[in-house]
Amino acid sequence: MSLPLFKAFLRVKEYKHGARSMESLIGMSDLVNSSYFGESSLPSEDLLSLHVSPDNFQEELSKATLGLNMIELIAEVYHTAWMDQKIKEGYKYGPERSDKEPKTHPLLIPYAELEEKDKEANRITRDLPRQS
Repeated sequence: MSLPLFKAFLRVKEYKHGARSMESLIGMSDLVNSSYFGESSLPSEDLLSLHVSPDNFQEELSKATLGLNMIELIAEVYHTAWMDQKIKEGYKYGPERSDKEPKTHPLLIPYAELEEKDKEANRITRDLPRQS
């Protein structure tokens, strides 16, 4: 679960049906088609309103959520720092990763040129080492 969503679940003023409402919201969320439980996984506002005040929930969620532009900027900076470290370790761009000389890595390209899946890996990083 994303930290902003976790905080919103804890800080919302009232669950209309107590703990059952929290359980229902999680049960109605789209967890099958998501790589993690974030805001996009939540049920529609109509379903949300059956269990919490949607305005209050969204307010709490927005307090802890970074905007998309900020997330993209952080992801790009993260990727650039990772690239700098790999270059210091002697890596160069190559279509396949090789940890033997000559060291190559296919992700040693500018952030803007990454495939969407590789950009997403930078966006969702949480204090964990990225692909080495």
